[in-house]
Amino acid sequence: MFADARTNPRPLVIAAVAQALQAALLFGIGLTSAVMGITGSDDLLNAELVGVLAMGGGVALLGVARGLLGARAWSRSPALVWQLIMIPVGFSTIDDLPGVAYPLLVSAAVVVVGLFAPSSGAGLAD
Repeated sequence: MFADARTNPRPLVIAAVAQALQAALLFGIGLTSAVMGITGSDDLLNAELVGVLAMGGGVALLGVARGLLGARAWSRSPALVWQLIMIPVGFSTIDDLPGVAYPLLVSAAVVVVGLFAPSSGAGLAD
């Protein structure tokens, strides 16, 4: 069903790992927001909404990362769309949150380069 990660092109595996790290971070942000809403540290409705959406996005991105690791062709599009969203977010936060912006931009670049490496294109063909 899924291709063996040991036989996948290295750039594709690296892109999948970077995508999975982004997914875990997004899920963690959602979990933190939900906990802040429950404990009263933040507005309950807004915190829970952000928490549920971020956790759902994290789970979805983890599925995309799994698809990349399994060399599934469908996973390239959602991975690319997510990175195209993250690049402007990273640039817009450079002045205020450079500790977040630079890792975000680097991870987005790693995924995009990994997705379009010549060996990845051949590995993603269904």
